[in-house]
Amino acid sequence: MAIQIVPIDTGRNTTKLLNNESFRSVVGEWHHREISDGEEYEVIINGEKYFVGQLALDESIAPIEMNTSSKINNETKVLFLTGVALSVVEPDSNLIIVTGVPVDMFNSATKVALEKLLYGEYNIRVNDKHIKKLSINNITIVPEGVAAYQYSLSKDDSLKLGKKRIIDIGSLTVNYSTINGAKFINRDSGTLPFGMIKLQGNHVSNEQYVKRIFTELSQKWMDYDPESDKVLLTGGGALQFGDLFKQHYKNIHIVDNPIFANVQGYNWMGVTKWAKESAKQKTE
Repeated sequence: MAIQIVPIDTGRNTTKLLNNESFRSVVGEWHHREISDGEEYEVIINGEKYFVGQLALDESIAPIEMNTSSKINNETKVLFLTGVALSVVEPDSNLIIVTGVPVDMFNSATKVALEKLLYGEYNIRVNDKHIKKLSINNITIVPEGVAAYQYSLSKDDSLKLGKKRIIDIGSLTVNYSTINGAKFINRDSGTLPFGMIKLQGNHVSNEQYVKRIFTELSQKWMDYDPESDKVLLTGGGALQFGDLFKQHYKNIHIVDNPIFANVQGYNWMGVTKWAKESAKQKTE
């Protein structure tokens, strides 16, 4: 049976797929339309109909955006399954799906809840693409931001050495992580509850926003060494705020393609997992 790695980043603002594909993280109720131009997305999942993405914003009376602290909800499921359906090349493939959650949600309880939410068999139609039987029973869940680091590591071996500080600026949250050598440091990792959406309507300047993140992280990263620690900036805010962060961190790098760095990292981690499992099976 063929293997396909399916990385999906169900962000609060945008759901991102491999090859820089994305759609708005919005789900709305479906209704019949006499005129349709095939835009994002009419979705049917096991008989339930939805508008997804920009189409939900345009046509649904009560579209639901993903501005919630938890990802354990039906909207996540619809976005996730839409992303899987768009990504799958051969429906009968053995799918290895990799996705992420905020650092402060990365625990066994969240993993169990996501598996309960997403595992199953589905009949899915997304516009004209129909997958009669899609089985989901293999999901790897990783912390957001850490995946972006893994993507950077796959391109730059020098990142294996020393202590890395990752700042992942999203719509609803800012995830921060510390990796020393190859070891994830839980004590110096977590989530700040003020992503870029907090800037909207709050009369907060970009400078004030970046300074608040820096101030908060200074209290979290008590042993931060500006001379040796590498800071990796990723997420939707990396390009917008990168120059401002350079005023606070001496050794800072904006990761390549920061908006899609997590989903690229998910893909790299999925390929690595598959390679390890294949090697193990050959030795048994």
